[in-house]
Amino acid sequence: MKGSTLADVRAAGRRARGGEHEGLTRDELVAAYRLMLLSRKVDDKEIQLKNQSQAFFQISGAGHEAVLVAAGRHLRGGYDWFFPYYRDRALCLTLGVTPLDMLLASVGAKDDPASGGRQMPSHWGHRGLNIPSQSSATTTQCLHAVGCAEASVIYHRVTQIPDRETRARDDEVTYVSIGDGATSEGEFWESLNTACVKKLPVLFLIEDNGYAISVPVDAQTPGGRHFAPGGALPRAPHVPVRRHRLPGELPDAWRRGRLRARPQRSGVRALTLATESGTNTCCYRCAT
Repeated sequence: MKGSTLADVRAAGRRARGGEHEGLTRDELVAAYRLMLLSRKVDDKEIQLKNQSQAFFQISGAGHEAVLVAAGRHLRGGYDWFFPYYRDRALCLTLGVTPLDMLLASVGAKDDPASGGRQMPSHWGHRGLNIPSQSSATTTQCLHAVGCAEASVIYHRVTQIPDRETRARDDEVTYVSIGDGATSEGEFWESLNTACVKKLPVLFLIEDNGYAISVPVDAQTPGGRHFAPGGALPRAPHVPVRRHRLPGELPDAWRRGRLRARPQRSGVRALTLATESGTNTCCYRCAT
């Protein structure tokens, strides 16, 4: 920069840092990072509680935080509907579930707002945030989510329903997430089929970490990856499919789901940084 001083260069750098990055302001980035860090710290505390025999089970969301914070910041707790799977800690924190709520569930406390201590930890639920309590059987949440989305459409179309304005919103959407292993379950394909036939406002988020518990994806999924040219998901062209590498790419597809009232699939590569669960001490991958 001709004629510029060191102070000018530093001022220009401060202005650049104060601007936007990938469409996000500095304050938004700091807020997202805080939620990601908070999710990781709650994970660490739960692992500590389990090692102290104060909690009986733990499932980690470490490595999934970025996409889940992005999802939570583009959806609305208590407005949209959510059927997350057990690694979606960062999503729930972003929507408004507190660390205390999660720790109460971890130790099975009667004051646990998700289930009064009746559910296993990381079985998310919150009435005020529209997170229904769910089953421990993987993939069943896909069917529940499709039923919820269809109910939303019915509320929108049937004007004779009493108090319909207070029970549903015209542009609400339903979020459901699963791991890559759950895409082998029949419930996933049933839910996709129904969502497409009825053109339901459902957002499917597939968090692909390359393993289904101990089974690598190339031993379970055609093509070795869900979004590879020969993979299973591209064979369902009736559902728009997008594979995202950056969380900032999520809103574009999801905005279409809200505005056009049709299902959307998003697939994200995730690196799970812990074991499958707190009761399984084997790592997903070898040291090499």
